[in-house]
Amino acid sequence: MGEPFDEPEPITFEQAIAETVDQTRYLLLGNGFSIAARGSFSYPSLFRRAGPFSEPVSALFQDLETEDFERVLDALKPRVEDIAAPPSVRQEWKRQEDEVRAAFIQAVQRVHPDNAALMGRDECEQCITSFLEHFVGRRRPFRKIGRIYTTNYDLLLYWVLARSGRRLLCYDSHISPVDDKRYGLWEPEKPPGLVYLHGALHVYERPGGGQAMLRYDGQRSLIAQAKGRLDRGSFPAIVSEGTSEAKAARIARSAYLKWGLKFLRSGLRDRGGVLFTYGHSLDDRDEHLLRHVGTGRIGAIYIGAFGGLEAQEATIRRWMERWRDARGAGPGLRVYVYDTKTFSPWK
Repeated sequence: MGEPFDEPEPITFEQAIAETVDQTRYLLLGNGFSIAARGSFSYPSLFRRAGPFSEPVSALFQDLETEDFERVLDALKPRVEDIAAPPSVRQEWKRQEDEVRAAFIQAVQRVHPDNAALMGRDECEQCITSFLEHFVGRRRPFRKIGRIYTTNYDLLLYWVLARSGRRLLCYDSHISPVDDKRYGLWEPEKPPGLVYLHGALHVYERPGGGQAMLRYDGQRSLIAQAKGRLDRGSFPAIVSEGTSEAKAARIARSAYLKWGLKFLRSGLRDRGGVLFTYGHSLDDRDEHLLRHVGTGRIGAIYIGAFGGLEAQEATIRRWMERWRDARGAGPGLRVYVYDTKTFSPWK
């Protein structure tokens, strides 16, 4: 094993699992986790299924030469907040912002499988046994059970966990009251096994306060329910802002999201823990999450990079500098990189 903050080291996923068998493993998932199962979750694919856009919004995507919804929202944010602009102009920019946000949610719903039954039994089993059970569930010693953090909005992970039976026991802090089968009401009664760091399609803020998760009501799938809510102008509680600062502000307005961030920080402060990432690009737009690796105490991070260390070395080294500066004279951090081209949770 290398010296703390020495050099990022290439490793295979299998090697990483073998050398952390006696440590608590925490897992951070990004959009690449869902893309590995369904390529339609990529930004270009979502963009093709979005719209039709109004002429001003279409021009925004063209001018920025992007299919990335968050980049467009990033460009709109300072315009919406420009108090020097005439009210009618700011109102139009706000309308464009709302259009982009709604189009993104609609596109995710359009590419999404309608229900858990459309997830293949084999792919779910593979994801459970070759991947998730290394972090949570009965295969891990009780005191070594970690936690899953995800920035994804979709239901793929939720459905895999639901189909795992009692093997994973991944508590998400939402409980269903006996007299109400429509919602899973948020009750922060014990540490979670799963945290939606940026919310999800089936998570909503409740009128009057609190938060709830949609449940199957015996007739309509979760996706059908979410579509119906969007048609009525009800948006799920998700973090779709374009910049890290805006994402952090959105999190600060939600009791659940703030609570989830607290458990990310607590996991990263675990001296006996290590962090794995999969499908996360380490984009600066997630600085509000990634900076806590530097202020934490975990001994190692195992970064999943498509193409391995060589493909993402500049980004990884930039984050290593930030983490080193944040830790100062504190505990060091070993950085390893495994190639997600050679390992998929689903296949």
